[in-house]
Amino acid sequence: MKKNILLMVFLISLSFQSNLFADDSDLRSISMNRTSKTSDYKQDREKAMLDSIFEAEYKDKDIELKERLKGLKEPLRGSREKEILKRYSQVGVDEPVNLRADEPVAEKKLKKKIKAKKKDSLDLSKGIVRGINEKMYPFKISGEYQMSWGYDSGDNNFKGRKGQWKNADWNKANLVYVQDSQYVFGRERHNTYDKRIYDRFRLKMETVREKGMTFLSEIVVDPWSFTGKTEYMMVEGAHGGEFPLELRYWSNTQSTLDERIWLTNGADFINIPEIKVNDGRTDPTFVTSRWGTNDFMIPKLKIDRDFRPLRKLEVGYRDDNIDIKAFPLADQDHVYTSDDPLILSNKHIYWEPSPWLNRWKPAVFYTPTSDFRRGKWANDISFESRDSDFTFLTLLRGLSTEYVNGDTYLATMIATPMHPWQKYDSLNSLPGVVRFKQRLFKDYYVGSVYTHDFGMNGQKVDAINHVIAIDGGFEKPGFVSLRGEYAYSIDKIDWTPHDARISRTKAEGNAVRIESSGEFLKNRAGDPELKVKASFTHMGDEFRPRLANYRNTRIDQYWGKHIQFETISPDFDAFKIGDGIDVGRNVYHLRIDNVHFKEKLSSLFDVRFVRNDKDARVENVYREEITYKPWSNLSTKVLYRFQDLPTTKTAKDPFIITDDISEDNTDVFLQNNDVLHGENADVWTLSAGFHYDPTKWLGLEGIYERTSDYDTYPQRVLNDAGFRDLGAIRELNYFLYSQPLMAIPPYDDYNIWKGRVFLTPIDTVRAKFEYVLNDFQHATGRDDNINHYGVEVDVDITKRLHTSFKYTRSHLVDLYEQAFNGESEPHYTHDNIFAKVEYDIGSNNTFIMQYGEFFVPEQYTPVPWILNTVDTQRILRLYLKGKF
Repeated sequence: MKKNILLMVFLISLSFQSNLFADDSDLRSISMNRTSKTSDYKQDREKAMLDSIFEAEYKDKDIELKERLKGLKEPLRGSREKEILKRYSQVGVDEPVNLRADEPVAEKKLKKKIKAKKKDSLDLSKGIVRGINEKMYPFKISGEYQMSWGYDSGDNNFKGRKGQWKNADWNKANLVYVQDSQYVFGRERHNTYDKRIYDRFRLKMETVREKGMTFLSEIVVDPWSFTGKTEYMMVEGAHGGEFPLELRYWSNTQSTLDERIWLTNGADFINIPEIKVNDGRTDPTFVTSRWGTNDFMIPKLKIDRDFRPLRKLEVGYRDDNIDIKAFPLADQDHVYTSDDPLILSNKHIYWEPSPWLNRWKPAVFYTPTSDFRRGKWANDISFESRDSDFTFLTLLRGLSTEYVNGDTYLATMIATPMHPWQKYDSLNSLPGVVRFKQRLFKDYYVGSVYTHDFGMNGQKVDAINHVIAIDGGFEKPGFVSLRGEYAYSIDKIDWTPHDARISRTKAEGNAVRIESSGEFLKNRAGDPELKVKASFTHMGDEFRPRLANYRNTRIDQYWGKHIQFETISPDFDAFKIGDGIDVGRNVYHLRIDNVHFKEKLSSLFDVRFVRNDKDARVENVYREEITYKPWSNLSTKVLYRFQDLPTTKTAKDPFIITDDISEDNTDVFLQNNDVLHGENADVWTLSAGFHYDPTKWLGLEGIYERTSDYDTYPQRVLNDAGFRDLGAIRELNYFLYSQPLMAIPPYDDYNIWKGRVFLTPIDTVRAKFEYVLNDFQHATGRDDNINHYGVEVDVDITKRLHTSFKYTRSHLVDLYEQAFNGESEPHYTHDNIFAKVEYDIGSNNTFIMQYGEFFVPEQYTPVPWILNTVDTQRILRLYLKGKF
């Protein structure tokens, strides 16, 4: 504890004197997010000028800063403007210059405000980090720290023991599309959450020059930096049989990871639970096979620990024409995203890992049954290897280049993933991409994309994937564009001749996409009032783009099926409406975006017709959302959505597929014996709402929704598995049970009512009263559709001291009691109390005290309100956070 206190004092003093770099971690390095968009062909002037200003600030020469500011003669807009404002505020300006899109930077105002600032807060030359950066130029360092303490009673006796470090497994329980069974079957069930009690120190060093040699490194010391694993061994059963075991450990849970392991005879499997580690050894653990055919005792095993603090390491060279990077370590933000119409490299939804992080799992032959499991690409380890900030910890090792010369563009990248338990010199897969574009006659271009991925089985290549594509089109920015692409893939799996009894699998397929977009009826400001997009996409059933995952971008997100008045970040909004595109489908898609009457009336119409590659209907989805703002203080919305599905097939669920509950990625609709043949499976939603601010201190909001859409959660939690009859191929056949407890086709309509009152009696006090009534009693706390009412109050006591209080009373059906204990409608009422106090220690440090649990991971979900625990959690957490 004394060491922590000394470290705390040192970091506070360090951060006090280095305001300039407070938010530098929020300014993402341009090199980590480069794509091949058309705008990348030449450096954006605003970005180049901004980076030049930053470079001058690091050198701390007023004359250079003045010259840089003189160059800013053109308006600045959008996020770049916000970054400049943020940067100026760090120089010591309490109220930074008000930059607007219609006026240049007022240099005199800026200098005046800087001079007016107190000398002791403006003079940063004495700061430790400032002094280091001046001496290190052209390098700079920045970072952040967090120290935390926590007490968690776990019961009514508040004894005050330190909370255990845990990974974000509450997130796996009720906020994403895999491993969500903890909500019903987990130890904490609908109160599963991440304790988030951990210490962290992050140190970043990088070059600040725009050209020449570049360097980037990042060291992170936190619980996820400490990993380990046991030695490989075979565990024998009490009735014969055995299974291979190599447990993986990390420090954030002080436990090994849970996993599924098949017996060597392939007749059963073991669900290995999390096993606690004490004094460097696992606790002896007794396990039973899934179908009770055998019992096993896992003995006490020694953990071979490892320390991996280095998260990023990159060296490179950049000039006007070329950008080369060699990265011994990089995260998935470094992955190259191709700009071809099909997005054949790095296509995926925001909450899942990049396909570049997938690993290859070779086939397994079982004796004496002579069955085998086929090899497959899997994202199981990359998905679960995340910290409490939802940062994926599977890293990449590789090389990337970008070359621009006039109208010619060429980009390449090759890298191999490494999960936290993998040796650095080992190789499991090797993905790569090449992107070429050539502009012709200014507005025309031709291009090509090549991707590959090789899966390794020992020293041999066991999986081979090649995709080659050509594309081209006409692009007139701000007017119309027409693009097309043809792609062809060859995919081979189980290709290593290690066991002739395992059959090889080869697939060849193609894909075509034609898309057109236009912007019309521009107003005086140059903004279009009408945007139209139309496309046709064909993907053959045998098409295999291994570096693109269309599985979750094809569907409408659950949070996008409801009206909400909070602004959604563009990073999430792009995924709100699915595009229907996936392997084995033909998709016709049309989107019309209208804005009229000086933005008082807007509408977004989206329709897609989806057929399989045999031209049978998969779905037709119609969506219309209208927003009308007759006055500045009144906003109204109407949403209509209709999903037209084929009539049901006997014992087949019309919505839930294998991918929702397994990593198998087979796109097979689950067996549901409660579904009859020929029933109507269509779902629809009609919703209307308003937000009205009659005065500055009062806001009113109301939403009514009538719908038959039950989504797929928590329905899919009630599932089990048996073997699928595929001859010698061993696969699981998943099925659902007890579905009439919630909904089966034809789906009944139900109502959702939402009411909110916002009060701001003074600028420093904000309150919200909320009431939601939902006829669907199984609705969970993953969004605000759960039955609940509550109050939230935020108070800014001073400029530095802020408090928050939240109380929520919720009602829901206990699905476990209903499904397994035979209770017809086990309704329960839950109360959740949460309180928080924040104190800003200067501009770079914050002390936080929290009681209870109420957490919305804004970097992970656009949902503005989440009740991830329905009951009050008797946990007290203390944080000291800062940046330097």
